[in-house]
Amino acid sequence: MLMGNMRRTTLAGALAITAALVWSGGSRSAVARCGDSQLVPRVQTQGENTTAWIGLLVRNRGASCLLHGQASISLWRGQHLARVRGNPLTINVRGQLPRARTWLVVADWSNYCGTRKSIRLTVRYRLERIHSTFSTLPVCPQARSPSRLVRVDSSFYP
Repeated sequence: MLMGNMRRTTLAGALAITAALVWSGGSRSAVARCGDSQLVPRVQTQGENTTAWIGLLVRNRGASCLLHGQASISLWRGQHLARVRGNPLTINVRGQLPRARTWLVVADWSNYCGTRKSIRLTVRYRLERIHSTFSTLPVCPQARSPSRLVRVDSSFYP
């Protein structure tokens, strides 16, 4: 009986500490969602070995906040979506973003064997739609394999 009371007391104490942390703002849920006006998104592209790197950078110019939503990366050839597996690519954007920091979402485009004219990029995040072009397109090392657009990583940008 003594052991049962000790377990209940220990459990009650742990629950009380957890409740105190949540109530005092010690939990992640106390940070507000990022507002559209505090975020500044931009796009960068870069050739990397035989692929093209696509980065969505989201800068926080307000208080620390929680990123939420989805980013969409679309590759276009003229007025039509380019024939690329994974195009358009949708990426969940989630994480706590401190004040004055930038969150980076990276995608990689590889093995493009199509025409190299009129290729452009559209990235959408929340209310923003950003259009860009590529200075370097991916090379075509395997003509019989499909071109691919894939998510690589998400993290803080220096």
